Amino acid sequence: MHSQSGRISRRRFMAMAGGAAFGMASLGMSARAWCAGTVPVRSVRVLSVHDHDPEAFTQGLLLQDGVLFESTGRYGQSDVRRVDWKTGRVLDRRPLPDEYFGEGLALAGKTLYQLTWQEGTAFLYDVATLRPTGQLSYRGEGWGLVWDGRQFYMSDGSADIATRSRDFALQKSVTARGASGPVQELNELELVPGALLANVWQTWQVAYIEPQTGRLLSWLDLTPLREDLAKKGASHGVANGLAWDGAAGQLLVTGKNWPLLYAVRI
Repeated sequence: MHSQSGRISRRRFMAMAGGAAFGMASLGMSARAWCAGTVPVRSVRVLSVHDHDPEAFTQGLLLQDGVLFESTGRYGQSDVRRVDWKTGRVLDRRPLPDEYFGEGLALAGKTLYQLTWQEGTAFLYDVATLRPTGQLSYRGEGWGLVWDGRQFYMSDGSADIATRSRDFALQKSVTARGASGPVQELNELELVPGALLANVWQTWQVAYIEPQTGRLLSWLDLTPLREDLAKKGASHGVANGLAWDGAAGQLLVTGKNWPLLYAVRI
């Protein structure tokens, strides 16, 4: 497990959490501490706020034709689901076997691909019905996943971003890197025009990364969402869940066990 000095590894976090959600504000690092003035810091403006299932340990998020697809984690509780994001209502769900911990989610064609954390298995589903259509294997841990129309980008909790073909054959890997060195613990991934977004585990920062080179372009600061959750007295875990709504030019953002989903403009 990759972790930076002074920070809790994901494995250690899961042991501490004991499967329960808890606030992570004390572990969040400010954008100033992360970027040290070397890259721009982008802010978010909240456009709307929507209900979100607080039992969902969000791992992957994507929007397709106005419908939100979500992958959730934890052993014995993982699933893939279709969600009406405007109301938070779960329209359909497909649970994973208890021995699998769900992770990142991507859509290629008409097939959803769902990673698992340490099990080296990607589950495939028909996007219209969530009917299982197969499995693929890979080595290492699975964290975040996104499809760009030609290939997958996949994170494993380190600073490395792998590209994989549709059959999950490994093509190459680049290291996300800023002026201060590698950006460790990349988690949920999403593509927006001109960049690959990556939640950084245990922080309220999202890295803007040049996908071909791994170069850190800027940071997106989600601390306004943390402040809003605190203001509402909402129990929550870490930020993790990014879905780009290209038609509206907005980003949907949520997190582990968040009772809310935010539509924001950057």
